[in-house]
Amino acid sequence: MRLAVAEPAPVASRRARFQRDMHAAQARLSTLAAWTATPGGQIRTPAGELCLAVRGEGYPVLISHGAMGGFDRALELGEQHLGPGYQVLAPSRYGYPGSSMPPAATPASQATAFVTLLDHMKIDRAAVIAHGTGGVAAVQMALRYPDRLSALVLVAALIGETELRWPFKPLLRRVVRSNFLFWLLMNPSDGPGRHRFTQRGYIPGAYETGELASALLGFLPVRSRRAGALFDIYVSNPDPIHHPNSYRLEELDVPALCIYARDDPLIAYADARIMHERLYDARLVTVPAGGHLMLGHGGLLRAEIDTFIQAHA
Repeated sequence: MRLAVAEPAPVASRRARFQRDMHAAQARLSTLAAWTATPGGQIRTPAGELCLAVRGEGYPVLISHGAMGGFDRALELGEQHLGPGYQVLAPSRYGYPGSSMPPAATPASQATAFVTLLDHMKIDRAAVIAHGTGGVAAVQMALRYPDRLSALVLVAALIGETELRWPFKPLLRRVVRSNFLFWLLMNPSDGPGRHRFTQRGYIPGAYETGELASALLGFLPVRSRRAGALFDIYVSNPDPIHHPNSYRLEELDVPALCIYARDDPLIAYADARIMHERLYDARLVTVPAGGHLMLGHGGLLRAEIDTFIQAHA
């Protein structure tokens, strides 16, 4: 006869928290997936299938989400940054939920896929908001198809100044294959990875704590984002460093708004200023604290983004 062995209380408590967070993440993804049904849904591009969610009516704004994102995160970013009067176009970039990963994917081909998306929606020009690594494809779109963008908003997106450092590749591959391992690393309660988004000395208030938890748990389920995350880390992020001639920011002919936090642990503020100075027609907005996610500054970002897009619509 086999005897049941009870898990130690801390282990059982942690596993219960993981199961609770995974259930909530799956429910959230299923709810937001309803927005992919019409009028976007699956779009065939030269590089494969692209999943698109569409919400709202008005001036079109394409959201290029960051690493560990997807159409769900793009929808949430659209809601955070835009009020009424906008049509939010929220695609999953390569390898994220609902979108394929082409065998020879590049940020440039992702930019072409964005243009195919606009063609599918019969949209001549749109504003683009790009977060983090999503800025690489957005800049490629602005350089290659400037007539399709009315404005480019780069939020915590660094192009071509410093290559980000990441953990040992085999270890990272293992982590993004396991929802549980990823949760251990990134959960907002005691995951050590949460400090990649805020400085260790930063003390968030209650509201900022909720924002951080929502963002980190929004990365789940990570297994459905694995291909996109690895592409971003090992292809998109270093692409401007490895191919600088394809990122001549001085030649970018689209009005740009650059938004950064001084205490972003992933982006040195000095590098952000250098990138901004390379852009011919750009405005720089700085928030004093809040880390990579600019916690607590949603109202400021919304006002700046709305004013900028309206000025160039």
